[in-house]
Amino acid sequence: MITPATTSENIRIWRPKKSFHWELSSLSPRLGTLIFAIAFFAVRIGSDWLFRWFIADAPMPPLWTVLITTGIGTAISSALVYLLLASVQRQFRAIRLLNHELRNSLQVLNYIASDLEPKIAAVATNSINRLLQALRQASKLLGQRPTWS
Repeated sequence: MITPATTSENIRIWRPKKSFHWELSSLSPRLGTLIFAIAFFAVRIGSDWLFRWFIADAPMPPLWTVLITTGIGTAISSALVYLLLASVQRQFRAIRLLNHELRNSLQVLNYIASDLEPKIAAVATNSINRLLQALRQASKLLGQRPTWS
């Protein structure tokens, strides 16, 4: 449920109530890599043995060779997943900080703009609204809901 809180005449901040939702940006890179590694290893072992089960008269390799080759593939894939998750998390943190700082600055500017001459206030308000629209579009492209409206 979303509750509106009006801070000034032109800017309304939407504060979402706390609820559980999964986001890639909030997932720890270590936990995400662990989940990926377990799933990848299990699927790889299962598909390998299932595929070999249906091959008639094919010699089965020793279990240790299958485990080693699957383990090496899992380690390489997991390292790449960890790097990608860590990079995504850093980017989301930077974008959230930027959104937070810009939103606060725009609220101050919007408050100050109401005390200016009407002609200048209109230009300032239009500029602030364009910046807010750009922030909304950037948040939408990132798959996040904006925390303001």
